[in-house]
Amino acid sequence: MKNQVVVNGCEFEVWQEGSGAKTPVILIHGEGHGLDYFEYVVPHLAKDRHVVAFSRRGHGRSACPEWGWSVYLQARDVAGILDATGIDGPADVLGVAFGTTVASEFALSFPERTRSLAMVAWSEIEGVESYIALFEKQTPGVLAALESGGREGLKEYVLAGAREWSPVWPARAEHRQVYSDWLSNRPAGAWLGRLEFVSSVPRYVDRLAATKIPILGIEGGNDPFPCDPSTLAGNPNFVQTYIEGADRFIHWEHPVEFHALLDEFYDRVESMADTAALG
Repeated sequence: MKNQVVVNGCEFEVWQEGSGAKTPVILIHGEGHGLDYFEYVVPHLAKDRHVVAFSRRGHGRSACPEWGWSVYLQARDVAGILDATGIDGPADVLGVAFGTTVASEFALSFPERTRSLAMVAWSEIEGVESYIALFEKQTPGVLAALESGGREGLKEYVLAGAREWSPVWPARAEHRQVYSDWLSNRPAGAWLGRLEFVSSVPRYVDRLAATKIPILGIEGGNDPFPCDPSTLAGNPNFVQTYIEGADRFIHWEHPVEFHALLDEFYDRVESMADTAALG
C-alpha cells in the first residue's frame, strides 16, 4: 500500500507491506532514487515482517521543501515515518548509497529504535569530500537543462552524459531508462537541497566502529566507489560481503543474491538476540 504521510513538517510518499512476528524493517534509498528502487526488496521481506519504504525529501512524490535537508533532519524523518506507520519498537534499518548516511545518523541518534544496520554500497559514510566536488560540478548543468527543456530536457541531458554523469550506470537498458526518469523528475529545489544535504554529512565509520550495532556491509565487486571494511573492524558485530560482477545497483540488478545475504544477516541478528535473552 502506498500513501502520503506528513511528518517532521514535510509530506512523504510511503510504501508499506507485510506483517508478522519478525522485526520490522525500514528502507532508505540514496540520492536520485525513490521508494520504487526497492521494488524487489519490499515483497521479499514482506513475507514475514512489516516493511516500510519511503521517498526522501525531494524524491518521488515526496515534498521538496525550501530548507531542511541536513542528514540529522532526514534521520528525524525516518523516526517520524516509523511513528506514522505504527512501528514504535526497534527496527532493522537498511540504507543504500547516500541512504547509508541517513541510516547511520538514525542508528547513532536513535539507538533504542535500531536493532541492526544493513548498508549497501556504503563508501559515503567514510567521507563525502569527493561527492561534494562532483555535485557542485553537476548542479549548474542540471539547473540549466531544467530551465531550458523542463524535465524532458533534463532526462535528455542525463542520458546524453551517461557515464560522464556518473562512473556507474545501470547495466540493463530498461533500468537506465527508469533511473534517468527518477533523476529528471526531481525539481530544481531538490538539486540545490542535495548540496545542502551532502555538505552536512560527517564521517560515520569511526562512530559506528565504536558501537556493537550488528552491521552488514554489501558491496558489488565492480563498485567504482569501493568502501574500506577495515574502517569498521572495531565493531565486533560487523560483517562485510560482496556480490561479484555487481556494481552499485546491487539489490536492483542482483536481487536473488542480495536477498540471500540479507536473510542470512537477519537470521544471525535473531540468533544474537536469542542468545542475549538467554544470557
